[in-house]
Amino acid sequence: MADSSSAADSSEAVHSRASRRLGWTVVIVSAVVLVLGVFVALPYSRLSGRELNPETLEVRYFSYYRIPFTQIGISPIYRVTQQPGWAAFLIDEGYWKLAKSQTNAADSKKDQPKTGSGKARRPSPPRERWHLIVAGGTPADAAVFVTIMEARRRNGDNQWVAWTKDHPNTARVLWSYVATATDLELYPYVAVMLRTAEQFPKRSQFERQVRTRLRDLLTRDLETARERGDTDRVARVARLGVSLWPDEPLWSEAADSPEAASAEMTP
Repeated sequence: MADSSSAADSSEAVHSRASRRLGWTVVIVSAVVLVLGVFVALPYSRLSGRELNPETLEVRYFSYYRIPFTQIGISPIYRVTQQPGWAAFLIDEGYWKLAKSQTNAADSKKDQPKTGSGKARRPSPPRERWHLIVAGGTPADAAVFVTIMEARRRNGDNQWVAWTKDHPNTARVLWSYVATATDLELYPYVAVMLRTAEQFPKRSQFERQVRTRLRDLLTRDLETARERGDTDRVARVARLGVSLWPDEPLWSEAADSPEAASAEMTP
């Protein structure tokens, strides 16, 4: 009886030790798999990119971590904002006009709402707008504009800073058009404008050629947007058309249409 009892105790001890070893093995293997999974998934969980402010021409770099293959963020967004040299030049030299909300908010106190005591309320800060340039290696519409603007000549000078200095009269017209198209997030037309300016640097030729090239493109765009019921696109294309052909009813009527008005009221 003693021998059988001892054997039972021994078998139970062996079983207990084996169970503990198995448990620790499962824990260790799970930890290793988890660590390896984190390292494998880490490159896919970080999303980084760039954005453009169409008013100040600042470029903002951003990055954050998310659940892999989803848009669910799991970390704060890290941002760094810079203004490229070409952007600073256009603004400092007066070629790129900042939006009224950015430049005049502090100066127009007469238009500010009043409190009960008659004092002007502090104006709300203008809402910043950012257009996506690239995210996760995938370029967006604004990438067309920024890529062209970053081009350099063989001597290292920025192509468009040098071109603007060489052709200041044409540049006044070009950047006015480009600023409007950029503000409306119609970047494909910006590329047409810049290519035309390179080919026809004389002001009269540029104005004639750019209008000729854009007329058919914008007309088709407007018709397509109407057919799709895309009121936002109708409003933006019409506003660009008005800036190019202010006296043509096609564009002014489209810009004043109910569908355009409803698109502008949409936040």
